[in-house]
Amino acid sequence: MAFLVGPPALGFLGEHYGLRNAMIAVLALLVLAAAAAPALNRRPAPEKQPVA
Repeated sequence: MAFLVGPPALGFLGEHYGLRNAMIAVLALLVLAAAAAPALNRRPAPEKQPVA
């Protein structure tokens, strides 16, 4: 989805607000994703019990 929506959205933002501001919007989304990444981390796998 990002490959379909991203380039036209950047073009739209670049045309209306300037390319620098469009890249700042991308940077803001990147920072948001990096901040949310630890919260979305998977739980560690349970330890296996030794077979007797």
